[in-house]
Amino acid sequence: MAKELRPWFAVLRERLLRKSCKLTGNFNLASVPRAQLPRALLLVALFALVSSAWGRVSAAPILQLYIEGVNFRPDDRTWVLELPPSPAIEFRLWAVGATDNFGSIFNVRLSAAYPSSLRSGSNDLAFLLTPATTGGLGGFTDPSTPSVPVFSGSGGPGTTPLIFGSTYLPSHGVFGPDTVWQEFSLGDFTLRDSPIANFENSFPAPTAELGQINVYRVRVSYPSLLPEGTTIHFDVYGVVEGRREPRPVFGPPSHDAEIRIDPAVIPVPPTVLLAVSMGVSWGLARALIALRSRRKKRPGGGAQ
Repeated sequence: MAKELRPWFAVLRERLLRKSCKLTGNFNLASVPRAQLPRALLLVALFALVSSAWGRVSAAPILQLYIEGVNFRPDDRTWVLELPPSPAIEFRLWAVGATDNFGSIFNVRLSAAYPSSLRSGSNDLAFLLTPATTGGLGGFTDPSTPSVPVFSGSGGPGTTPLIFGSTYLPSHGVFGPDTVWQEFSLGDFTLRDSPIANFENSFPAPTAELGQINVYRVRVSYPSLLPEGTTIHFDVYGVVEGRREPRPVFGPPSHDAEIRIDPAVIPVPPTVLLAVSMGVSWGLARALIALRSRRKKRPGGGAQ
């Protein structure tokens, strides 16, 4: 019974999410005109009710993001990876599509939003996305390697990416007058070859639900050190087939991902890790040699 209810609850929740975000500006009720406040409250209440029921029958939203090694920030409800200042940063990003419940997701795109101060003259962030797989991390098998993402556009301050038709990605506290963005096409999500789950609050265990997982090794570079406090926020969105026409969809704000530059984070170079590993190995070897020597000195033990 639960499996039969999954698609129905998932689609209803996704529609309520879009309507709620459009009317309330990412659930900011203070920005809603008084005349529309009753409708906004009703939408938010319905969304919460359906989300509660949907959570019991389905684990994954239609689209979601995850960055390996990140922490989930309850205050922001976002996966956040903190890195030290550097002219180049690298990480592994997952884009997950719940194709088992929603069907194929077309023209899936990834946007990266960041401070407009980083785009000045010829200076701008440069993104390199290299296809990879999960490598079986956490039990999430991934037999297919995605195609190479293609740069598909960018936007200036005060704009948001266009998903489809006249529907734009909600600002959800990310896009605004001091934010610019770049967009990359990830292709269509049509496979059902990987176990998926709800990547929220903590790293989950795989479920029986199937979908498509695209993994990318991401390198972000800049002509100088990325300033302290820089954030790079990632969103994922696409299009599904509707009853009458294509329908725009996007990952919930609670399933986005973000990079933050924090000077308090101390990097551990691979050479240091190797040195520590070698030091531990040598220490263990010396301990074993000493133990063996003591055993040989015992009466009746070892050579005479």
